[in-house]
Amino acid sequence: MIKELRLFFIWSTVVFLFFTISSSKLPPYILPIFPAISIVMGFLFSKNGGHPVRKKWEILLYLVFFIIIIFVSFNLNTDVFYKWASLISKTAPAVMIELKVFFILVAILSAVVSFFMIIYFKSLDYRKIFILLTCFSLSFVTVLLSQRDIIDRLNTTKGIANIINAKRSKDDLIINYGSFDQTLLFYTRQRLFIASYRGELDFGARYEDAKDYFISDGEFVNILNSEKRVFCVVKEKRLNHIREKLFKNIYAIECLEERCVFTNMQ
Repeated sequence: MIKELRLFFIWSTVVFLFFTISSSKLPPYILPIFPAISIVMGFLFSKNGGHPVRKKWEILLYLVFFIIIIFVSFNLNTDVFYKWASLISKTAPAVMIELKVFFILVAILSAVVSFFMIIYFKSLDYRKIFILLTCFSLSFVTVLLSQRDIIDRLNTTKGIANIINAKRSKDDLIINYGSFDQTLLFYTRQRLFIASYRGELDFGARYEDAKDYFISDGEFVNILNSEKRVFCVVKEKRLNHIREKLFKNIYAIECLEERCVFTNMQ
């Protein structure tokens, strides 16, 4: 291991392993790994520069990676793929099929990169690899963004937020029961209350500036019984618990991928 990079290797490894083992996984958790990885990659490409790739197995690894992408992109209609997609969500298999154009374009991009690597196999240097990977990454992101309307259908939080936004007024409250959907704040543009918080959410409740937004079951029931209209986002399996143990007058609006929205008023 290069001495100058030892800290960054340890940094990225610790973050990756910690959140891989953790039972709770949210997209922002992995963000701390990217500065370390960026520094390592930048250092390696800068150091090697125009030096030729002497170990040809490195190029073969890149080729295998892109060949796998091509293979997967053209084998979406298999039972294995459907089973894997169904683990993401109920709508994922249908959405993935609609993304056929996206996968074909990614396969073409991979084929183009593979073609250049094969053509320049003997004379390929790290600068050319860097340029190829950069072009592939930028093209991939561009193609991905062009399909965002289809991909958004996998985002159940956005769907839940759209349901709430279509029915709520400015003074209505929104409560997350038993969990915290971080992007719900973004899509509703409103501060949330969190009820029945456990685990890592319990740590958040200890901060002085956040205490008022973490409420107990008793406070939750009092709010539901108030004259305020409340929209509550809860997992479907907990809906009956609330109805039977806490508040009977639930008016369920809609459920998406095992998460439901209900209100205390019609």
